[in-house]
Amino acid sequence: MRLKTFLTITSLITIDQGLKALFLFSKKAALINDSSVFLLPIKQVILILLSCILLGLLTGWYIKRNAPSTCNQLYKGENNILQTCIMLIISGGTSNTIDRLLHGGVVDVFLSYELHWNIADAYIILGATAILVHTVFQSQKAKKQI
Repeated sequence: MRLKTFLTITSLITIDQGLKALFLFSKKAALINDSSVFLLPIKQVILILLSCILLGLLTGWYIKRNAPSTCNQLYKGENNILQTCIMLIISGGTSNTIDRLLHGGVVDVFLSYELHWNIADAYIILGATAILVHTVFQSQKAKKQI
């Protein structure tokens, strides 16, 4: 199961990095966004360090949660949703951190009006939103059972 998770995360990162490379090498419209998150004035070095720490903590929590004794339970039912969401967030965060290390900023390939984003951003937003929605539905389901 861990190999499946590793291959899934690696595949998601490869898709994002491949698309960014395609845009960069073909000279299509791509933006290297060297501004910080939400335009906060944070230096790139600090942002990379914080990204690595947060990704390390999230990955450590994920591995601990997927200990061999609980692995079979995690891959069944509702916990599969949480696992998929965490994989999306880890993939997106790792891919954006790779961009910061290689290009000095995140490579955004989808540019519309004031919104600049990439596939990794979509992974993060989709994963976080799904966790939020899943948590709300779980709490409502628990209230109904009481």
